[in-house]
Amino acid sequence: MPSTPLYAFGSGHGCTTFRHSGIRLDDTHVTRDGRTHLHVDVTNTGERDGTEVVQLYVTDDRASVSLPRGGWRRGNASRCRSPVTAARDLTLVDERLRTVVEPGTFTLGVGSAADRLHQRISLTVS
Repeated sequence: MPSTPLYAFGSGHGCTTFRHSGIRLDDTHVTRDGRTHLHVDVTNTGERDGTEVVQLYVTDDRASVSLPRGGWRRGNASRCRSPVTAARDLTLVDERLRTVVEPGTFTLGVGSAADRLHQRISLTVS
């Protein structure tokens, strides 16, 4: 039996469509207590006005414990900007039940739904 949900988060249908492009980070390398900003361009490609909820998902590429992360920003601007703070957004609870930020590479993905991530970028934490 598959472990995926019947409908992914954000899979509802709107009255228009959007394209996400030009993903970038202010800094692609941060320390465990560091911070950067993720930027993505959002274009309404449909025939009607609308508001897009840009979803952000973080994957720790080599975590000792696997935990999904997600977040979102709502807007109709052509650019979406989201802070990424290591101590808040990249933490996990380790095997000793401590909240930690493990050094390594994280993949940040943005899209319109959990199963439709249109852009990805890597962030390194030391």
